[in-house]
Amino acid sequence: MLTVQHRKLTGFGVKPIGEVQWQFLYRWLYGVVEPISGEHFMLEFSHLDSLCFEEFLQAFAQMYPHELHLIQVDNATAHSAQTLTVPDNVVLLFQPPYCREVNPIERVGLNSNDGCSGGILIPLQICNRR
Repeated sequence: MLTVQHRKLTGFGVKPIGEVQWQFLYRWLYGVVEPISGEHFMLEFSHLDSLCFEEFLQAFAQMYPHELHLIQVDNATAHSAQTLTVPDNVVLLFQPPYCREVNPIERVGLNSNDGCSGGILIPLQICNRR
């Protein structure tokens, strides 16, 4: 969130003094989507790394323990780290480089920012509920 700055009258060549507060809070939404039914599973994390990705895979595997899951991922380092432990009921399918359009999860992002952008700052808690 950025502080809204308005014009102030000052002497010629004198810059106005005002408090500015910039708050940046980054969040990553990890998710999988079943393309035919639209069923999905998503979790929010504070980092984009192999530890968070592994935690996501573990939570997903525990949610659906009796099924084998084929998950299409890109070639990000978080998806292919040497330390990454993939659950037994999950198989990662690495897509070719520069082919975002073939991954179903990419279409989810088209509507995810509706209501959380456009010049009006909305508290993060409200965006998370949408």
